[in-house]
Amino acid sequence: MADIFQEVDEALQKDKLEKLWKDYGLVIIGAIVMLVLGTAASVAWQAWSVQHNQKETAKLLRALQAPQPLPALEQAAQNMRGGQAALADLTRASMMLQEGGYAQAAEVYKSLFENGKAPDALEDLARILYVRATLSDESTAPDSAALLSVLQPVQENENSPYQLQSYFDSAMIKGTLEQDHDAALAFLDKIADHETADPGLKDKAAQLAIYFKNTKSQPSEKNEPTQ
Repeated sequence: MADIFQEVDEALQKDKLEKLWKDYGLVIIGAIVMLVLGTAASVAWQAWSVQHNQKETAKLLRALQAPQPLPALEQAAQNMRGGQAALADLTRASMMLQEGGYAQAAEVYKSLFENGKAPDALEDLARILYVRATLSDESTAPDSAALLSVLQPVQENENSPYQLQSYFDSAMIKGTLEQDHDAALAFLDKIADHETADPGLKDKAAQLAIYFKNTKSQPSEKNEPTQ
């Protein structure tokens, strides 16, 4: 296509446009039509996407303003797709946590990372929040191996925005539930060695590492660090 436009320039200079049109007229028309259609399709898609997102956001806001927002959010999520549905469920679970419903919130988070409908980033977030809700639920004893298996996909995903957070939570589980301080410190080292880690998270990891190093020789102690 570059050769065609170069020849167009030469033809204009040499008054050979008529010959050039006979040779490449259909190709040029086709290129222009494809360019116009492509641009129109892109604009149409962007317009539809914005309008669609506005409608989905309106559903979420109406659910939050309902007299009973929890069932309203659940109903809204069922009528949404992808990221919007996941946000409705995350909001619903957050409200459950505020009311002390750790087990119920954990079930919502679990459904988000098991049904495969949420975007990858929100699925990873749901895994993190599931682990935290489960650990906060004092009515049941947490299964450390099961929680670590929930975090494993996030740990292994280099593109996940929550990978480093999964290291931190895994260190908490290893160090406090399993009393495996060496494994906990190995997770924390990954955060310390990461060049672009959030400074706040690095600071928390450093403090936790000091705690585990100090208690490493005292495995019988039950004191746990605050999160």
